[in-house]
Amino acid sequence: MNHSANTALSPGVRYRGRIQLGSVVRLHQGVGDAGKGEYGVCYEVFHTNHCGEMTEGYSFVFEHGHCTSLLPDEIDDTLLLTGRVSRSHQYRWFTYVNDVIQHWKEGGFDDAFRPAPKLTLLK
Repeated sequence: MNHSANTALSPGVRYRGRIQLGSVVRLHQGVGDAGKGEYGVCYEVFHTNHCGEMTEGYSFVFEHGHCTSLLPDEIDDTLLLTGRVSRSHQYRWFTYVNDVIQHWKEGGFDDAFRPAPKLTLLK
């Protein structure tokens, strides 16, 4: 699987090989303590050996402060990409999960958790 391909994201798309720092997602199935429908933001992209093959994994923090990591084969069953990227987290790296939680407590992820505004076309 080629994880380096830059895949264009559109709302509600399924995972096709690329999530980046700051990608905003929405759970369509609860995971851990995070509930269905919660928004989350990717705060870490990491490499791991999964079933004898190197692959990327992704860590997310969700609206109520719950964090989880997912591998590519878990993504489609768990979340949808919204097509949005939190610009304030696109280039921000966290060293420890405690830093992520502290940032969440300070409201640092709030922009990512708001639903995208609905657009109205004027005639």
